[in-house]
Amino acid sequence: MRHDAVMSERAQCVITDGRHSEIFYSRRAAPTLDVDLLAGPDAAGRRIRDSYDPDERLREPVWIEAAALIDTSRRLLAIFSWHLEGYAHRAALRAVLAETWPGWDLRWAYAGLDDIAAHSGVPADPAAWTDDRPVSLVVLDPTELDEADALVTVTQQDRTVQGYGLWSDTTDLFWAGPGLLDKLSTATPVTGLPAFPHNGLHLDPAARTAVAWTTQETAGLAADWPRHWPGWRLDFQQDSFASQPAVLLGPAPTLDAGLDILARRLTGDRAVPEAAIDRVRRSAGALPPWPGLISRRRPGGSWTA
Repeated sequence: MRHDAVMSERAQCVITDGRHSEIFYSRRAAPTLDVDLLAGPDAAGRRIRDSYDPDERLREPVWIEAAALIDTSRRLLAIFSWHLEGYAHRAALRAVLAETWPGWDLRWAYAGLDDIAAHSGVPADPAAWTDDRPVSLVVLDPTELDEADALVTVTQQDRTVQGYGLWSDTTDLFWAGPGLLDKLSTATPVTGLPAFPHNGLHLDPAARTAVAWTTQETAGLAADWPRHWPGWRLDFQQDSFASQPAVLLGPAPTLDAGLDILARRLTGDRAVPEAAIDRVRRSAGALPPWPGLISRRRPGGSWTA
């Protein structure tokens, strides 16, 4: 999934009652999928049917920047989006959805359209990239960390940990392979990022293990990992960043900051009961994680759902 390959902001949604599935497609709706869902299942279904076009299939994952599955029979909502502004925004989205979708199982589709297809029964096209899939990333100098959206940490031979800030196109970082270590060997370690990242990867070269987390989606990673990281074992931790030192991750995200982002994005006729947002804000609780759907595809070695 590359931003430079995408000429618009495409989204897809599947609405199913367990017997019949409707597929919808929009060229422009990806940036607003989060707020399109906020008002609850009935309002979300109406908006999707009114503003999306009917479709016959799920598209190639490379072209889709946000998607949702609404399964009324299982009361399951599963989504992913490239267009959230960070960890706090994403956590606040889940907290408010828990208020406006009461009794629903809220899940993040970490495998992207693979997950949507597997759990809706709607066929999906295979990913567009194969062995020559492009990987866009830049290891940043400490003076350039305002551009960082990923943190890579590496266990050194003396078992200390060093961190590096990267810019990575969506989740390209996870496809970089062991050659990433060569790039990091000449880079300057950082003492901390100025803003909390979207993705993280911890590497232990001696053990040949990797621990990855993300706020985005990783369609195709399960199948691609053994080819891109031969001999390495992956522990995929969904959105849990506990494998990386907090001091390197940067300022901790807060629920209030995420709620402020959501409030700013609720423009036009998109309305959410203020009481729902107020209840979340008053709760002052921890940032809620997004549990993932269990994908049917796993790489070799460890793939922890």
